[in-house]
Amino acid sequence: MQTAQIYKRLTYGYADGWSYLDKDRFITTVKLTPAKKVWESKKDNSFRYVQHCRAPAGTNLNTLAAAIEDTISGCDCKQEHDCCGCQIRYTTVKHLGNRRLLIKTDVRYNY
Repeated sequence: MQTAQIYKRLTYGYADGWSYLDKDRFITTVKLTPAKKVWESKKDNSFRYVQHCRAPAGTNLNTLAAAIEDTISGCDCKQEHDCCGCQIRYTTVKHLGNRRLLIKTDVRYNY
């Protein structure tokens, strides 16, 4: 299991590479299952992986889902052009019931 600190982004004044400059709020720490690759494109090297986690008791599931999306999604790139090849992540979270969450992350490269 992988432990992740989950933050909810409160402001969106900066692009992804500088998102650490925005205001955020700590929500909780969750344990994530190891990422399992479930799809891969041979054309452009993009792929999808899934993970699961169990929400801590007393945590608002909608707030936690949005915060997980904020924490995992994005890009660390600080380039100002479109050909650096950086990794871009887009994450969605689905409630499976009984505090279980399915986390799907699509990964693409900026070419």
